[in-house]
Amino acid sequence: MIISRLLYHLRHNMSSLTVSSFTPEIMYSAEVKFRVDKYNERKNLGYATFIRSPTFTVGGYEWTLNYYPDGRSEQTEGHVSVALELTGTENVWAILSLTFAGEVDRSAWAGWATAAFLNRNNNFLFSWPEVRSGVLEQMGLVRDDCLEIQCQICVHRPNQLLKPGSLPEVEVPASDTLQNLGRFLVDHVTADVTFKVQQETFLAHRIMLAACSPVFDRQLLSGEMREKDMGCVLVHDMQPVVFKALLHFVYTDSLVGIGDMVVVGDQIELIRHLLVAADRYCVDRLKSICEAILCKCVDMESLLTTVALADQCHCMKLLAACVEFLKYSAQTDMVESQWYKVLRDNHPDVADEICKGVKDVRKLIN
Repeated sequence: MIISRLLYHLRHNMSSLTVSSFTPEIMYSAEVKFRVDKYNERKNLGYATFIRSPTFTVGGYEWTLNYYPDGRSEQTEGHVSVALELTGTENVWAILSLTFAGEVDRSAWAGWATAAFLNRNNNFLFSWPEVRSGVLEQMGLVRDDCLEIQCQICVHRPNQLLKPGSLPEVEVPASDTLQNLGRFLVDHVTADVTFKVQQETFLAHRIMLAACSPVFDRQLLSGEMREKDMGCVLVHDMQPVVFKALLHFVYTDSLVGIGDMVVVGDQIELIRHLLVAADRYCVDRLKSICEAILCKCVDMESLLTTVALADQCHCMKLLAACVEFLKYSAQTDMVESQWYKVLRDNHPDVADEICKGVKDVRKLIN
């Protein structure tokens, strides 16, 4: 297929030293004329002696035409030959034709030739079959003691050989899939299920919830749980703000109002409840995000609560963070710190249990 396209391009798109191209396969074409003066004086130079044309470039490769007035070898002495030479060392896909200026009926001239080639061969990509010089004179191709050689060449370069920047760059916009899905969070027209959490109701889409949670899938689509055909699903043991944050994550893959996983104050409590919700509905990515946030928020006041939460939700990394914090506290004078005194005054039972844990850790590390 490449050769046929090259042939078509060669026949229809030739002009003197012009280059044209199209994709996905890049074609470079040109017509080169090489005028040999003093024909009669040079025709007896001896075999293997040639006259080289100026170097020309087609398709990023450098070429020359070599004219042998007395043959390329001893066996072809007295014959004219023309060769196209690639001056570099690369392999090339190309198609070409060689002829003499002034030819009218090319079919009657055995010297006219067209060839396609892939590999170099001793630095010569293509050479003309040798013909006796007298034939050129008889056909009137030698004029004013000059012979003009015409070479039409078309070079193919696949896209991967192009230099960076030679093709226009297409700027691909960032994915907006999450933004598009997020719009359905407030689309009450297409919603097909209602959740009631305490005194608040939330509209949602079964397919969205089922895609993110195997628990929702069983509840709303697969029929394994009785809520499948219910128009309103009751959610127990969860605060409305937590369920709202859960829905927001399902539709947008983000935590509402929390950036860069930095939380303070009441947000920490929300994250704890959201961790429990994520564990309940098997939303694993949300669970991991909440666990990562809480690992950075371990302190003495929340240590026991965090340990219990980690154990309840099977969060091994959060549990490990609590252990590391306890080890650090065992190496410091914790009971003399101001925050421990505040904790002891307000929550003496918690303070005593932490103090006991610190002492046990000290025994282990000593």
